[in-house]
Amino acid sequence: MKKYLPAGREEMCKSSWWKKGRRTMNFYNKKFRKIASVIIIVIIVAMILTGVVPYLF
Repeated sequence: MKKYLPAGREEMCKSSWWKKGRRTMNFYNKKFRKIASVIIIVIIVAMILTGVVPYLF
């Protein structure tokens, strides 16, 4: 007897879509590391600027 699952869940259970997504996010890939480091630096600079800019004007 087939177990009842809500609409679309059967396909999700059959395919391991989340495993595919985890495999593509490779932390040792040079391109990924470069993009991640740029995003982190931009966030840090934005945090510093929001603290400093109000005192300049």
